[in-house]
Amino acid sequence: MASAPLLRAGLERAVLAAGLQPTSDTAVAAIGLHTADTAPTRTGMDLSVGANQVTIALTAIPEPEIWRAVGTLLFELFDAVSEAP
Repeated sequence: MASAPLLRAGLERAVLAAGLQPTSDTAVAAIGLHTADTAPTRTGMDLSVGANQVTIALTAIPEPEIWRAVGTLLFELFDAVSEAP
């Protein structure tokens, strides 16, 4: 998910706030989430989180519930950025 412990904690907080469940790096997941300085995941939908942007890469067409989950997660990620000093 992230190489630095604080980044990892921030991503995990956003995942939990979005109502999603984080998994281990080896578990099968519908959405891959990582920071821009780490390698992409091997999921159908991969989110790379940078300082001011999120890049979404698709290798398959996600189900509607995955899109909804990503929308909620994006809201949490960008809300956290807008609250930062």
